[in-house]
Parts: sequence; C-alpha cells; structure tokens
Amino acid sequence: MPFRLQQIDPDSKFCQHLQLPFLERCYPRELVGEVLSQCQAWEKRERKLSQLVMVYYVMALSLFRQYNVTDVFAHLCRGLEWLWPDSHLALPTGGALTARRASLGSIVMRRLFRQCCRPLATERTKGAFAFGLRLMAIDSTLDEVPDSPTNALHFGRLTSGKSQSPYPQVRCMYLAEVGTHAIVDALFARCKASEQSMAWALLRSLHEGMLLLADRNFPSINWLTAVEHQGAHLLCRLKAGIFTQRSCTLADGSYLVNLRPKGKNQPPLTVRVWISHIVREREPVHRALRRSNRSHPIPPFLQGTQTSLCTGLMEHMGQELLK
Repeated sequence: MPFRLQQIDPDSKFCQHLQLPFLERCYPRELVGEVLSQCQAWEKRERKLSQLVMVYYVMALSLFRQYNVTDVFAHLCRGLEWLWPDSHLALPTGGALTARRASLGSIVMRRLFRQCCRPLATERTKGAFAFGLRLMAIDSTLDEVPDSPTNALHFGRLTSGKSQSPYPQVRCMYLAEVGTHAIVDALFARCKASEQSMAWALLRSLHEGMLLLADRNFPSINWLTAVEHQGAHLLCRLKAGIFTQRSCTLADGSYLVNLRPKGKNQPPLTVRVWISHIVREREPVHRALRRSNRSHPIPPFLQGTQTSLCTGLMEHMGQELLK
C-alpha cells in the first residue's frame, strides 16, 4: 500500500509539527487550547516550545519517570526528528524546559484535569457496579517528592530527628472508580494534613447513582449528611465504639441508628449498621455502615439478608479497603 511521508517546510517551527496521538486521544488539542485561552496562559512568543506542547510534556513527565527532563522531551520528539529538514536540530535545553514549565503554572493542568477526568466504566466493566450503583472509593496515601528546601518547607516530613524521613512527603487524597482505578478527583496537602478534613473537598465529584466505599477513618455525622446531599450512597467500615446507640434491631442482626447533624433545621439521619466476621487468621470483627440516599430508590441489598451484604462487602470492600 503506497504512502507519503510528511513534507515539512524548513522555515516551520518545531513545536507546530510535534504530534502526540497517544495523549491527544484523551486530551484533544482543541480542548487544551480552550483551557489555555480560559486561563490566559498562551505564550507571548512561540519559539521551540509552546504552551500547548508544554501541557503534553508535563503529562509525559509522569509517564516516563525513569528519564530526566531533557530525555523525556527527546523521547517525545524521536519520530519528528527523522522528518525534520535540519538534521542538526538542537532540542530545547533543560533550562528552557524548566522556564517554560514554570510559566505554564498549575492552573491549566488543574482545570484540564477537572474537565477530562471522569468515570470510565460501562455496564460491562467487571467489578465497576454493584446493586445497580457505580462503585467509587476514597482514600489517601503518602507520596515522596524531590528532596529540596522548598518541598521540605511546603509539604514537611512525616518524622523528624534521628528517624527523619529521607524525602519530603505529600498527602494525596484520591476519589477513584473501583472498576477501572480511574482517578476522578484528587487533593494534595502537607504530609501531616488530616485525611478527614481533605475528604470534604472531593465530595464535589460524587453524583446520584454512585456507591462510595470508605475506610473507618472517614465517617462523621456531618460528612454522612454531605454525602447524602450529593445524591450518593455510602458503605464504609466503622471504628469500634461509634454509632452504637441502637434505635431498632432488624431481623438479620443489623440495626438502625438515628443521628443528629449539627446545625439548625437539619433533619435526623438514619443509618444501618452491620456486624460482620471476615474469616482470617485472627478472625477480626468488622462493622459496616450503610447510608441510603432518600432521593434514590433503595437498592435490593438494603432489603436483603446479612449474608447477601457480607458477600458484597467481602467482594468489593474486601479487595479495595481491607488489604
């Protein structure tokens, strides 16, 4: 099958011909251009680097973490170098890449993330739905950042003194789709930041038809109320000693608890608590809380037996949250 090589004008600018199809499928050039215009982040002068190219370059830095900053750009340009009329083309230096990256800032990347990162699963995706609801999970982790005075001052270290952490660390809070592990929202803070306080910001990405899985550190009366206001359902573990005042014990052994949110004119909140034994070496006892949103039809498992809930709890929460 005949084909034709791309012909490039010798007077063309390198950045205008650099194409990255594997990234542009997820983040089209038109969308990136719109975000740059919204943020008024276009460059004043286009040389070897443009802000459009820099957006994709910043993404590539995470994909090719084994390379330094100049090698990542060289890797992206490898195909175009073969077609470029000037065989002695000099690629941007590390200083130029760093300066252009600093001028791009973080606002563009944040807005692009908010516009593009969405749940990916379909009804055919294994493990993505349960009881007719899309499974979402929220949790935090610690990631190391480069050891620099600025990072150490801004993010801090988890330990100090003789046992000081070798690198500064950032607390990363993620809201992810269980079936695809797609991150749909994120928040970053100092390493010693409270994950309970960070979790409030990610509730903005919860919607009707979602079932949020959470670990035992998150539940509080006001947080449960906020999840309900987003139209989502909640299934989470509980710490021992909370939500123990039973208002009604049900036939399957679970019980209802009536909670009183803080604030005026706040209606009472009713949650259902199960006590489940998950078979392990030490056979620990786990308590699970279920809050069903009043505006959404009650899922079948809320009306079922304790056995059906434990099966779902072990299959979904057991894999994601009880490791």
